[in-house]
Amino acid sequence: MLSRYWAYQFFGWGLFILINVFFAFTFEKFTLNFIGRLLIFVSLAFTISHLMRYGIIRSNVLMRPIQQQLVGFIVITLIFAITVGYLESLLTQIFDLRSRQEKSFTESKIIISNTFSSFVYLFMWNCIYVLYHYIQKSRRQEAESLRLEAQLKELELKSRF
Repeated sequence: MLSRYWAYQFFGWGLFILINVFFAFTFEKFTLNFIGRLLIFVSLAFTISHLMRYGIIRSNVLMRPIQQQLVGFIVITLIFAITVGYLESLLTQIFDLRSRQEKSFTESKIIISNTFSSFVYLFMWNCIYVLYHYIQKSRRQEAESLRLEAQLKELELKSRF
């Protein structure tokens, strides 16, 4: 059975693909070049977002005070966005998927541009991940509170008789 995390991963990145394909069709930009670039980005983002989750879990960022969490998430996101930006730049060059305009840019400018867009998407991914984590934590705490309250009422009833 597919875990909830993987289901959300596939759903989220699948939705990203559908939205991009929709707009590519709408603006008549759906080409083999577009498909190649989209597949490169989604493959990298899917893999890197999973590795980023692993890094978040291993570094216990979610257990720190909120200010440290924010700084930690920004730093983690930046590190992984640079990785995606660099690899995307490398792969689009290897597979000759760059536009004419991009071919006139320096490699560093392409990496910075790719890093910026990757940062935006990975930061959104992190925000969703953190939100999900806090909702789950809140539900667990609420269930535990209800369980303890029920135990307390049960003990009160037993002590009366």
